[in-house]
Amino acid sequence: MALISFITLIPAYITLRDPGQERRTAKLAIDWTILHDSPFVLLLAGLLFTFLGLFTGFFYLPTLTPLLLHHPHPPSLPSSLLILTNALTIPPSLLILPVFAPHLGALNTLTPLTLLTSFTFFLFTSTTSTTGLIMVTCAYGVCAGGVLALFLLAVGELMAATTRIPEPFLPSPLGTQTAGREKDAVGIWMDVLHASSEGRTIACRKEARCRLGVLLATVVVAGLVGMPLAGTMVGGSVGAQAFGGGCVLLGGVLFVGTRVAKVGWTGVKV
Repeated sequence: MALISFITLIPAYITLRDPGQERRTAKLAIDWTILHDSPFVLLLAGLLFTFLGLFTGFFYLPTLTPLLLHHPHPPSLPSSLLILTNALTIPPSLLILPVFAPHLGALNTLTPLTLLTSFTFFLFTSTTSTTGLIMVTCAYGVCAGGVLALFLLAVGELMAATTRIPEPFLPSPLGTQTAGREKDAVGIWMDVLHASSEGRTIACRKEARCRLGVLLATVVVAGLVGMPLAGTMVGGSVGAQAFGGGCVLLGGVLFVGTRVAKVGWTGVKV
């Protein structure tokens, strides 16, 4: 997987350039203001714990299947469950993103999906039949796929709710926004990439790039650390499942805290 990603990203690294890229300086500027943005920090913490345990099912389901089922089962069942789990991550991208997220908000949709994902982990600990394991696997694949499809969109909407960018200085490729109006989740990332080199625009672009970099670094570190930790618990009866469920549950609770810190308990789309 790492080799495929490395090879396929080489052409993009060589050819893609920001058309409005400002002149680079030798000094590396770090935007420390993100530490004062409590909703964004809570969202980062939520993503850290969510991705710390989210991939436990994807990686260790074939290993856990013989430990969960105490009766004979087809030898192909573990690999079939893994294929089923990966296949079921596709429908959420096709249904949740265009149907639920635009009306409810990405964070409002991401939070219950994260909590449901943690619930499926705990269901794994009590599943002993083949039919039950297949049903729990299907639920886990759908919920985990929704989390993977929504987490970047949630960050975009969170930034759109806090960043007001004047239209004359930040042309939108969609051409639908008006001056001083808050961007939607997709528009703000596209506007950042298509921004001109005006001074006020560069500040917004730097902030967005810094936050996106911190976000992706957090997710990558969580994924790298979480798998070995879960692997040390696979030998037990419920260790790996409890670890994955506990981490994802804590991530969902932090997502709730993100929403409360941002808009309170009101029924606002975020």
